[in-house]
Formats: sequence, structure tokens, C-alpha cells
Amino acid sequence: MFILSAPIARAIATPFALLAVPAAMAQTPPPTVLDTVVVTAAGLDQRIVDAIAHTSVITEREIRDSGQVDLPGLLRGLAGFDYTQSGGHGAPATAFLRGSEGRQMLVLLDGVAIGSATLGTAALEQLPLDEIERLEIVRGNVSALYGSGAVGGVIQVFTRQGRGAAAGSALLEIGSRASRRLGAGWRGESGDTRYNLHVSHFRTAGQTAIDPALAPNVNPDDDGYRNTGLTASVQQRVSADHALNARLYLQQGRTEYDQSGDYAGGPSPTDTHVLDARLANLALGWNARLGPDWQSRLTVGAHRDVSDARTNGGTPDRFHTTGRQVDWRHDFTLAEGQVLSATVGTLRQHIDSNTGYTATTRRTHHGALAWNADLGRAQVQAALRHDRISGGVGAATTGLLGGGWRLDDDWKLLGSLSTAFNAPTFNQLYYPFGFGNPDLKPEHARSLEIGAQYASGHTLARLAWFRTRFTDLIDYQGPNGTPINVAQARIQGLELTASTLVEGWQLRLNLTAQQPEDGEGRTLQRRARDFGSVELARDFGAWRVRAQLTSTGSRPDVDYAVFQPVTLPGYTLLDLNGGWRLAPDLWLTARVTNVADVRYSTVYSYPATGREVHVGLAWKL
Repeated sequence: MFILSAPIARAIATPFALLAVPAAMAQTPPPTVLDTVVVTAAGLDQRIVDAIAHTSVITEREIRDSGQVDLPGLLRGLAGFDYTQSGGHGAPATAFLRGSEGRQMLVLLDGVAIGSATLGTAALEQLPLDEIERLEIVRGNVSALYGSGAVGGVIQVFTRQGRGAAAGSALLEIGSRASRRLGAGWRGESGDTRYNLHVSHFRTAGQTAIDPALAPNVNPDDDGYRNTGLTASVQQRVSADHALNARLYLQQGRTEYDQSGDYAGGPSPTDTHVLDARLANLALGWNARLGPDWQSRLTVGAHRDVSDARTNGGTPDRFHTTGRQVDWRHDFTLAEGQVLSATVGTLRQHIDSNTGYTATTRRTHHGALAWNADLGRAQVQAALRHDRISGGVGAATTGLLGGGWRLDDDWKLLGSLSTAFNAPTFNQLYYPFGFGNPDLKPEHARSLEIGAQYASGHTLARLAWFRTRFTDLIDYQGPNGTPINVAQARIQGLELTASTLVEGWQLRLNLTAQQPEDGEGRTLQRRARDFGSVELARDFGAWRVRAQLTSTGSRPDVDYAVFQPVTLPGYTLLDLNGGWRLAPDLWLTARVTNVADVRYSTVYSYPATGREVHVGLAWKL
């Protein structure tokens, strides 16, 4: 039985009731959040209030106002999203969406699936926010829409694109630990052409990645990080019915890190470790109206994920992933408010490594049908998808059935049933030295979600209860720690997201209470059961202020030096940031993260970043 802790229960109940009060007290309100359009929840444009899946959108302004520099920091505290990080900025981060592992969460960049085929995860810590225009986070099982990897949900990243009159922008920021942040860009539109070009750079001297007091013989020096990113895009309307677009994303990062334990030639307090990460993503698109009620979208994508790890300047351990993706979607309007969608596609993944994998290429072919209908008081979302994966992985058919029922103009009940699968990674199947298992089967899951939504004026609030049961879960319980299909897991919980405007203050609330457990009822490693955030923001004439309080409960981990379980305590963090308009297009900015300089870890022996103070100038035409 799911048991909700009393503090979290009160925290959920009270604000949800308060947010039902109309925001009549608000002063000169900004555009309503209810008109926000999302794409990822159903694969087609719809208002966020009409999305059946529990979806959040983070806009370009919200990204800028957050004061964060990377995705883990931006998403911290968001309902359903938790993460761990092995050190400070740029250190490897593992995300958990609704308690699922990072390899059970799909990340899309401009519609293209990204990430390492060996690990099965995307390096969120390497994606600079300065190149991102918008984020959509879809929680829950949407494997019937997106295939393998979408058990816990989907995070879609949209890079910058041009619109409106030609405009430039620039950013200069300095701060703690010798950090520097630079950015410059130009974008706009001319006639039927939209364009964007933007570059960014961030670097910091960092801090030691591993606490020497907890891991003897670790190099105690500071471990720095630097990252350079570029986005370029062009969109051309060829005619009233046809448009072409191209988006290019390039990123290069270098992370210094520490390593403990046994490995060849170490450990030693003088060892140096460097991870070079590069990401390249190209998305080409053709949007067409092929008939009065027939819309078509063709996406061709190419992705490259490069990871080279060196110790003491030696030969790197090379893990490179190349992906080629084609998706062709057709949307047919059957009647007002009813759309039937058909999609076919293919994905080819290839790995290049010097560690000796026995197989290096995988192909996935898929076909899917979906029906989205708005029938007045009722909404329906249905989807069926079939995936066939080469290399002996096999085939899987997944389904989704969701619905909404409008009680009145403001309140709506929602629910969904769905199935999912998740293919084994290359590491799990083929990792050399006897640590892979080519006989692994895909993981399978069944999910149930029930929720309620309140939407009126500038208030949007949603409460969702979810449960996912995994079978054939892959765990490292075989001989010598090899992965096998033996484990089961159950993840269930409550989420609350809420946004409103009161007396000119923008208030956002995110709360999660969950039980991510294995078949024996033990909390899954490194998952927190309770976490959330409260954010307040407001503009005062020439001033802009924002405060965010995030809190996370304890989580289980392992001290791998002695292979003993440990519990990492919870923590609460306060971030402050704001700006002062010096001129119509010039802002003086300041931010303080982890104001109280809280000492905490999300991975045992890896201290998280302490207090940081940054000031800067931001210019935008």
C-alpha cells in the first residue's frame, strides 16, 4: 500500500486547495500559462491543459531567469525529476524520472533521440542552457509513442530558433571558483526565412570531485570543467503548404574527475583523470500540407555522442555512439477535434570503442498508430506501436489508452493505462571481459495513472497518482555481477505541479512523494522518496527577483570501497537571483546558488557544489 508521509500530504493538500482560488488579486498579469502549446505529450500541437500525460514546459525566459547553467540544476526539484551527480559542474549525472533509471528515460534534441548506446543514457550535464530555447517534460510511460527508453517519460530539448525582427544578444558573467560564462548570438526572420546562430562558453576551476577523507589516495586537487556550445538553425517556408528546416547543435566539454578503487596503476594522490565529451546533432525537417485534412512531417536526424576518458594522459577509453534516425508522421483530421496519426521510422545505432565489443550495430524499425480526440466533455488518447530490434533483441508491441473528463470549465479528471518495453544497452549485452549477457530480454512494464487538473485564469495545477510495475528488469545479479533478467520493481507515487499569479508574484510549486522499490520492498538505489520545490518570482519596474527553495529526502547508496550500504541524508537548498535594468536592453544580473552553503552528496563520497556567487551583464536588442 502506498503510504504518504504526513508533511508531504499536508504540503500537497494545502496549496492545491489554495490554487483553486481565482487569481483576481493579480496585478497586470502576463500571458496566461493555459495557452502554452506542447508537442511531446501526443506528438502534435496541443494546449498544455489538453495534454493527458502530466507535462511541464520550461520557456526560454524561465531558463534565463533560473540562474542555472546546466540541465540538472534547472530541473532540480521539478515534480517527478530527481538526479544524482558524481561531483560538481560537468560531472556525470544520472537522472530518474518517476523513479525509473536514466536508461529508462528518453531524451530528444529537436526530435532526435540522443545519448550513449553503451550506457543507454544522455549526458544532461553536458547540455549548456544558453543554447536551449525550450524544454518539455512528459512524465510517465509513453513507450507507445516513442518506443524503447520512454518508460519513465520523455525530456525534449528545443534549441534556439529565429523569429521576429533581427536581434542580437550577449552575456558576460564571472563568479565563484574562477568561473566564466560567455554567450553571443544573432537571430530573426526575413520574409519567409527564419535564422539563428548562437555560441556559448562556460568554465570553472571546480572543486575536488571526491572527498579525500572518504576515499584515501584520491587526488585532492580541484577538478575543473569547461564547455563550449553552438546552435545554428534555418527555417524556410517554400510555399503556403510546405516548409523546410535544419537545426545544428554542437557541444564540446572537458571534465576533470577523480577515481577511487582498484584499477591498473592506481590509485595514487597524483593521478589525473580527464573526460572529453562531444555531441553533434543535426535535425532536418519537412512540414507539408498534403491535403485539406492531411498534415505530414518528415524528420531526418544524425547524432554523435563521443566520450574519451584518459588517466594520466594515457590512451583514452573510447566510447563513441553514432545514430541515424528517420521518422515520417502523417496526421489526418477525421472530424473537428479528432486526429488520426500514422508514423513509420527507423533508427540505426553504431558504437566505436577500443574495449572490444562483440557487436557494434543495432537497427530499430517501428510503426505506430495514434488517435487523439476532443469530444466536448471527454478527451481520448489511444496509441499502438510495434518495434523490431536487430541483434537478437526481438520485437515488442506497446499500447496506451488515456482519457480526460471535464467536470466543469475549470476541473478535469484524467487517467491512463499503458505498456512499455526497454531494450538492453550495448554494455548490458556485449560489454567485454565477461561482463555482458547477449541473452538478455527487454524489460517490460505496465503503468497506471489517475489525476485531477484545475485550470483557470493564470492558475494551472495538477495532482497525479502513478504506478509502474516492471518485469524482466535487468539487474547485475548473475555470476561475477553479470546482468540477468530476474528482478522486478514497483514504483508508485504522487506528484503535484502548480503555477499561479498572486499580487504580481509568480508562484510555482512542485512536490513528489514516491515509493521506488524492488521486488523485496527495498528502496531502489540512489532514489529519494520525497522531494520538491517552491519558487517565487516578480518584476518590480527595473528590478527582477527570483527565489527557489528545493528540498530532497534521504536516499540509499553503497560505499563501494567496502561494499556496504549507506544512507545519504536529505538536504534543503536556497537559490536567489535577479537583475537590474541599466538601460532598455542592458541588465546587470546576480545569482547566489546554495545560499546557506549546505554540504551534501547525491553519490557517496562525491561532494556536491557549495555556495556560488555570480554577477554579469546581459544585453539583448
